Amino acid sequence: MFGFGKKKIDDRLHGMIGVEIAMFRRWVETNKNLYLTLDELTEIAKRVLNREKLKCSDGELKLLALSAFTHEEDGIDKLRKKFKFDLQAVKFMESINYSLPVRR
Repeated sequence: MFGFGKKKIDDRLHGMIGVEIAMFRRWVETNKNLYLTLDELTEIAKRVLNREKLKCSDGELKLLALSAFTHEEDGIDKLRKKFKFDLQAVKFMESINYSLPVRR
């Protein structure tokens, strides 16, 4: 576990954060033509949990990152549109102090 003094993530937050990460993953794919790896999504999940002052085990963290791949793309794209995620994607990255990886 990491995050001494932080609250443990519950099922509701796990689902919400998983959707947030999935929306970001789809935004990166559709707007940047870049595909994030499981390790990159795990790092993003860790940063989101730190932002929210939450903690979980390494296994739970990996499951959270994996959940970004389990959502149907059409459903996530509809949520991105509904919540105007594309307009907030850069602020999302700033909120977790994350920069997109550079691929060669």
